[in-house]
Amino acid sequence: MDEARHTHRRAYGNPREINHMMPEEIGHAAAFQAYSTWLQNNAMYDVLGDRERQREGLVGIAVAEGLNILNIMIIVVYIFPQ
Repeated sequence: MDEARHTHRRAYGNPREINHMMPEEIGHAAAFQAYSTWLQNNAMYDVLGDRERQREGLVGIAVAEGLNILNIMIIVVYIFPQ
């Protein structure tokens, strides 16, 4: 959990740092962000019912966060290069 928190701070704290991260680290950062979102909004996911559907919801959030990081990386590299 500490490793995921550390990579999350690297990825979301300084967008230029994403270009120097390994894919596994980006995945850790996205998963940590998804977990944080899940914890902050857990009442909203209770309506999904059983744990299988809740797990699918959490996986969906993690995929969306991974795409969000990819979008940040594209913006940093192509739109605002150094």
